[in-house]
Amino acid sequence: MQKNLLIKIVFFLFFVIPANSEIIKGTAVVVDGDTLKIDNKKIRLHGIDAPEMKQLCQRTFLSIFIFSFNKNYKCGEISKKKLTQKIDNQIVKCFIEKNNDRYNRILAECFVNNESLSVYMVK
Repeated sequence: MQKNLLIKIVFFLFFVIPANSEIIKGTAVVVDGDTLKIDNKKIRLHGIDAPEMKQLCQRTFLSIFIFSFNKNYKCGEISKKKLTQKIDNQIVKCFIEKNNDRYNRILAECFVNNESLSVYMVK
């Protein structure tokens, strides 16, 4: 498993991130499961989409024959919490992909301890 992740990161660094890519580095504040702030710059994790903060999702908690009973849970809050725990006040390094999306956020691939936050969040 670790070897596959390392191969993905190396591939990404050599073939996806341009050699002249601008870097934003620092302590990040997590806005939601796919957005960070570093030095008042809003950064969207490139290539993923996480639930919105107020979004509710459903999971089945009981199935009996053809009947299923679902329960709502706060998937947006859980997504933000997972990203916050992963970063854990460590330095985040982001390679800018594009300057702005339609919400004026910088699109970037971000890493903590050489691990892609996008890959982590998809897992």
